[in-house]
Amino acid sequence: MWARCGIGGILYAFKIYTGRTDKAQTKPELLTGGNVVNRLTRTLPMNVNCKVYLDNFLSSIPLMNSLKEDGLRSVATIRKDRLKGADKLLLSEKDLKKKGRGAFDSVV
Repeated sequence: MWARCGIGGILYAFKIYTGRTDKAQTKPELLTGGNVVNRLTRTLPMNVNCKVYLDNFLSSIPLMNSLKEDGLRSVATIRKDRLKGADKLLLSEKDLKKKGRGAFDSVV
């Protein structure tokens, strides 16, 4: 089940995953996870400082850009293979491990 919940844990929107679908995706460049987020955020108010938090399963740079265009802010962890060159600006995993538990790096 895909779900959009508020900060208090209340479920506001959901979509039941039924497996692979042949339906055309709204935005093919966002792939499956991005299109799920796109559908679940359609009912959010735009340009009113709404923030969407995502895990690394759903996040991608094209999705973050799409949410920004829709007037939504987003925060996410992102998988290394979805960085589109940003990984060259980030610390390597080896350097992060040297810094210890809780270390992080970011790119804006």
